[in-house]
Amino acid sequence: MTGEFSLPTRSPLVGVANRILTGLDACSIMPQVQLDVQELCSVAREQTGLDDFGDPWFLEPLEVLVEALKAEAALNPIGHFAATGQFLKVMRERLWAQQWFKREREILAEPLVPPVIVVGPMRSGTTRLHRLLAADDRFEHLRFFETVCPRRG
Repeated sequence: MTGEFSLPTRSPLVGVANRILTGLDACSIMPQVQLDVQELCSVAREQTGLDDFGDPWFLEPLEVLVEALKAEAALNPIGHFAATGQFLKVMRERLWAQQWFKREREILAEPLVPPVIVVGPMRSGTTRLHRLLAADDRFEHLRFFETVCPRRG
């Protein structure tokens, strides 16, 4: 074994979707957002009309992740589209959350109790334990839809 590997063969449907995305980008119908932290920040600001991301601690790890994707992931147009879409979603949510914290300052003064975190290997009952704890009113839990798109209230 030489230590090298090859990418799996992509389905014909992926090839068609890649060509469509490339064509939309070439025609400027749907130009690609570049995998660049500054551009992603700029687009998120433009999309929300907001500009305060709060504490910039996240920028350095985001830069590492973006650079790793560019250098190692061999993203096709669909992968690039999905990655930039996910980054932009998280960044928009951060902008909206920061606005919410500014508007509702009492949220930040609310004490947090230590969390109960459920972890374990697959097929060990963690989902059942999580659901059992979620049924108890003494515990807060996130419902799936809340993790996908938190309320922007």
